[in-house]
Amino acid sequence: MAYENGYEAVNYIGSVIERYRSDSMIFAKAAQLIPIFTTRPDWPHSFGELNEAVGCILGESLTWVIHFTERYISDERIIWPDDLPQNFKNDLRAFHIAASSLVNQYWAWRVNPFKLFSVAFTEYGENKRIIRFVRMDGAHLDLGNSKRFRYSFPCPKF
Repeated sequence: MAYENGYEAVNYIGSVIERYRSDSMIFAKAAQLIPIFTTRPDWPHSFGELNEAVGCILGESLTWVIHFTERYISDERIIWPDDLPQNFKNDLRAFHIAASSLVNQYWAWRVNPFKLFSVAFTEYGENKRIIRFVRMDGAHLDLGNSKRFRYSFPCPKF
């Protein structure tokens, strides 16, 4: 978005503003959907459904609202309606804080679906170690050198 729709906020998120006028809890309702989708076994493949479901509540897709907020919420050139509900901007910012990392994680996964999100190392007891490999979708594999782990490896010196 490079001001292709002008400088008025209603040209970007007008439907969100209108829905907020009739129900100031729309951001809370949209946020309640997030754990429903992120705990599904097909996450992050269900992101499109989450995006659509949030759109049913907010009037715009999750990605559109997050994109607008990242780029324009603090932009002084954006013209907000004079009759903007009092808490709208604060609620929009709070929703952005809660949901933006999810959207960014999804897009990182889309670009690099098979890369690792993190590798963690834990040492417990004498010569007992666990290495956890976490994929972008949150699935993980634990490798350890104790009898309770299916996959084991010799205990290296770190």
